[in-house]
Amino acid sequence: MINEQDVLSEIEFCRKTKDLIKIKILLRELPNLNETILNKILTEVDLAESSYAIPLLIHILVNHIPIVQAYPEIENIVSEKIIGIYKKVLKINE
Repeated sequence: MINEQDVLSEIEFCRKTKDLIKIKILLRELPNLNETILNKILTEVDLAESSYAIPLLIHILVNHIPIVQAYPEIENIVSEKIIGIYKKVLKINE
């Protein structure tokens, strides 16, 4: 049995250290996690810098379709982060 709090702690650590390989391994457990922990993990990914979060969010989009269907805001987060990078690169102000 998986310890959900350990998974969350490891994902928090991976976000801080920007360890893409380890976090992708941890994300394999998404389907096995309860809704509360899943929401916390998605928040952790959302809090990450765009250059780190976008590959993770795309990984979730591609590999965890049922979760994406249950949490359509994932697609919005990806879009917002990509637009944010676009605006930053082009120095577009709103």
